[in-house]
Amino acid sequence: MKKIMIFGDSNTWGYNPNEVHPVSGANLRYPKDVRWTWILKSELGDDYEIISMGYCGRTMVFEDPVAAGRSGLAGLEISFRSVEPVDMVIIMLGTNDLKDVFAANGIILGSAMNRLVRELKNIMAYSTCPDAKIMIVNPANVRPCADGSFVYGFSDASVEHGRELREQYASVAEQYGCEFFDGDAVEGITLDPADGVHLTPADHRLFGMAIAEKIREIME
Repeated sequence: MKKIMIFGDSNTWGYNPNEVHPVSGANLRYPKDVRWTWILKSELGDDYEIISMGYCGRTMVFEDPVAAGRSGLAGLEISFRSVEPVDMVIIMLGTNDLKDVFAANGIILGSAMNRLVRELKNIMAYSTCPDAKIMIVNPANVRPCADGSFVYGFSDASVEHGRELREQYASVAEQYGCEFFDGDAVEGITLDPADGVHLTPADHRLFGMAIAEKIREIME
């Protein structure tokens, strides 16, 4: 059985922007069978184990000044060591790094992904799976809400810099011999108009099916 670890943010976790917990007020999580990670597992079948490590607000390298513990770089090794050996690690990050508070353009964000992949390579070199594949995923780019506003600290600048990630990530993938998947190019993805950031249930299905096809090409 092949084992795949997915290191992502709230879209990997399954964040639902339209429903909140009646007591805490925290946004709820889509049911397991709605999330793209479960769609991926369903598409790939019993020969695959999918380990989803999504954390809301996770960045590539930045420490969020108002939400502690979000740096992917800081949490990468403990996540990997907790589940190794694996056959593939999927990194799907970058959306939260587009927030205005980090003031990062495409070049900086490309350097952030470079740093993250370099660290993962170093960790893997002294692991039980040094030859595991790495896939870098360019997430669907943020956009305005239905009323034209932005939430969570995003802005027009976030959209602009998000468009630069495809080229930056593809370059990092080429440099380190990683696989690359352009999630922003998946046909039919709309993102939820409630916040312009999170995948709708229909988006989760489209995304899961598309990335499953890519993984089959690589692994089989």
